[in-house]
Amino acid sequence: MKIIKPLGNNAILMENENGIEQVAIGNGIGFRKREGDEVDLDKIQKVYVVRDETMQNADLERAVQIIQPDNLVLASRIIEEGEKELGYKCSDSILLAMADHLDFVVTRAKNNTFFSTPLEWDIRVIYPKEYAFALKAVRLIEDFYKVRIPDEEAPFLALHFINSQAEESGSQRDMTETILYTGIIQNILDITKYHYGFKIDQRSFAYSRFVVHVRYFVRRQLKGIDVASNEELLEIVAEKCPFDYACAKKIEKFLAGVYKWEIDAGEILYLTLHLNRVSAFAEGKEDKHECD
Repeated sequence: MKIIKPLGNNAILMENENGIEQVAIGNGIGFRKREGDEVDLDKIQKVYVVRDETMQNADLERAVQIIQPDNLVLASRIIEEGEKELGYKCSDSILLAMADHLDFVVTRAKNNTFFSTPLEWDIRVIYPKEYAFALKAVRLIEDFYKVRIPDEEAPFLALHFINSQAEESGSQRDMTETILYTGIIQNILDITKYHYGFKIDQRSFAYSRFVVHVRYFVRRQLKGIDVASNEELLEIVAEKCPFDYACAKKIEKFLAGVYKWEIDAGEILYLTLHLNRVSAFAEGKEDKHECD
């Protein structure tokens, strides 16, 4: 098996004997390695098949390149310990999603910018095991980076395990809800495309993360879950990212007009942040998130 790209000292992107790209984690597995080198199989501790049928090789390589290598290793550690404590196998897709989230967490920690999720109460009650482990994961992140991470981060981490378990079990959503999701997501993407003047690549990593956010957003609206407003932080983000905020307001106006939804300031905040990341990725500036 050949190394496609070393990802720091302890992770690599490789291709197995069947031509499938995988991320391998192991102590020293990427140390002094180059593209095309043979994989040291004895050093492999964990392997993730993180590419699905819609993601091209170039998209996967680009996704792993914009994630800090240390966060791939830390994400793998959190996932492995989570699987042991929670008693189930996670979908391999959790690795990139978790590592990307850790990038976001560390950036916000350095800027001392934190906010809660509107699903915190629901997660604590409905998924107590995932929430309890997520609190431990927060401490792991703190120990790894020597930064303070508030407990409000735990629900975000728990969501990764909850979503991954659903993917692994192959559970199906209600068909009516799925159709509604699809229509709303497409409308939101159309608004985004015309606002920014570019076409969003539906096979990209940034797009998939955006869609996950929209799905949870739609689910909260359908179930009438109230969102904790954070108008002060929204004002700050709107000032730093006025173009992304303007797009979020267009989406709000559309959903209010068509579906009679009342969109909370907290939802506008999250939507603006995700739009900023999608636009940065599409413009080739994925390492520059103005809203971070």
